[in-house]
Amino acid sequence: MNAHVWTAARNLATALRLGHRQSATGRTWFRAHRDCPSWCGLGHRCTARLGYPSGEHRSTPLNWTSPYGGLVATRIESANGVGHVELRLSVRLSPDEATAVRQAHLLAAGVDLTARAVLAEARRELSSGRVAA
Repeated sequence: MNAHVWTAARNLATALRLGHRQSATGRTWFRAHRDCPSWCGLGHRCTARLGYPSGEHRSTPLNWTSPYGGLVATRIESANGVGHVELRLSVRLSPDEATAVRQAHLLAAGVDLTARAVLAEARRELSSGRVAA
């Protein structure tokens, strides 16, 4: 390793240890911090507040435990304001391979149909002016 690289690495390590915002090259890294919505989980979940162009606000995950397994829901909003929900479903499958494959296919189809029905009902409620409790 040449002396220039070693010196730059030592300077960077010193700057990190001392908490400096200036790097070994003399350049400063600043991004404007953004305000988070009230539901944002902050901390390591939120990258939008740091000003990253592809950053996301992420809520604290909601966990449900059920007899079949578990469900985790996380609300997400991109830095440009587009929101969505991330769902993770963990289901115990049959030890029989053929049954497990059939269960997986039916679960995927069932989740898709349920999401379509819920979203269609929400659109109908909005267009009719009524709001579900």
